Amino acid sequence: MILPASAALLAGCWLVYTGSFPIMGLRTMEAVRLHKVYGGLSGWWNSAITQLGRLLEPRIPLSEYRQSEYARYLKMARNGRTPKEYFAFLGARVVACGVLGLLLFPIHWAFPLLLGGYGIYLFQSDLSSLKRNYTHRRNQVEMDLPKLCSVINSRLKSTQNVCSILESFIPIASPATRDELTVTVADMKTGSEQGALLRLEQRISSPMVSDVVRGLISVLSGDDQVVYFATKQIQFNSETITRKRKDIRSRPAKLHFPEFLMFGLGLLILLYPLWFGLTDAIGGIL
Repeated sequence: MILPASAALLAGCWLVYTGSFPIMGLRTMEAVRLHKVYGGLSGWWNSAITQLGRLLEPRIPLSEYRQSEYARYLKMARNGRTPKEYFAFLGARVVACGVLGLLLFPIHWAFPLLLGGYGIYLFQSDLSSLKRNYTHRRNQVEMDLPKLCSVINSRLKSTQNVCSILESFIPIASPATRDELTVTVADMKTGSEQGALLRLEQRISSPMVSDVVRGLISVLSGDDQVVYFATKQIQFNSETITRKRKDIRSRPAKLHFPEFLMFGLGLLILLYPLWFGLTDAIGGIL
């Protein structure tokens, strides 16, 4: 029994490690939540969690700092919920799992522990995924800043149109930066340009982005910021190189665990028949 289970676990770890296993992303889950019409048991479950979340929402204790922090996370993930709605949804799912476990307690005493633990795991997993998505996208934006400063520096010699400068950078930007600049450019075309830049700064909440936004606001005021962006390009290049070196140093540690896991599972598969052969031999002697 342990041999096929070990082989299946080994194959699953390899699929996850290579990225071949289809894992739903935050945007996909949010799109499904907004547009998918569930029916049957799944629809009843989602409806019950939604109703329970609405009851829990007024009782969610969140400080102003936490609300502003998770509002940034949710905006970056393009999640339409407010922080209290999001925490109410996660809490409702934990409560629903716990109640379902209590209902199944007469069948086996382990159901409340298993389902309660599963609900807590989903709660922590969703929060970690939300923070990880925000950090990853912010890092992508920050890695693009040296290139953005270079484009701004070269374009400022011929134009002072900040909206046009940012729009010209969109085709060569990373996916995260492209999304943020697309929203910002559309915001600048329909409203205040300075307000759009400040909202970009609030969404990303990065000191490096704040430096760029301050420079662009000065350009809107008519100041000559060619030297400023040339200086920022050099500074951001240095910080980007330092960050890449740190990431390269941490890669061996990231690679050791999958290698150790595959070695352990392979060793388990080899030792399994040897163990039974040894126990049979000892039983024959005795």
